[in-house]
Amino acid sequence: MIYPSSFEQKVGFDRIREQIVECCSMQSARERIAAADFAQSRREVEERLRLADEMRLLLTMESASEIGEQDDIRHIVEKIAVEGAYITVEECATLCRSLRSAAAIVQFILSRSATTYPLLKAMAERVEVFPMLVSAIERVVDDKGEVRSSASPELSQLRRAIREHE
Repeated sequence: MIYPSSFEQKVGFDRIREQIVECCSMQSARERIAAADFAQSRREVEERLRLADEMRLLLTMESASEIGEQDDIRHIVEKIAVEGAYITVEECATLCRSLRSAAAIVQFILSRSATTYPLLKAMAERVEVFPMLVSAIERVVDDKGEVRSSASPELSQLRRAIREHE
């Protein structure tokens, strides 16, 4: 614990934290930063600084178009964690976009030199990107959140019949 309890305000860390929160592209990241405590050891401070430096370097030196505003999918993940629950077609499309984006970010980092981004690379190696799930969703749902006619032979036939009768 840091003494006194008002230390963050006295040194202006609370204002720095607010600025960092504003720069985050994901709601979950904003919440995590807002709730973060001071590091308790020199080792932890040094590791956080190295990680921040790698991320700064990546964002300033690379054309990381994959990294941008991301959908907050926590509510979708919570829903599908319940056995027997279902998600909407729009939520399937959102989940698919997020999984594709995560895979692109992971691939982007893994394609870079391990000596340039060792901490980011170590983190990326532990990320599961679920390519089979992405493929399964893409076969049924398009990017706009519409069920594809090719999702099933019956749906294709039904939509064809509707078009013919219009």
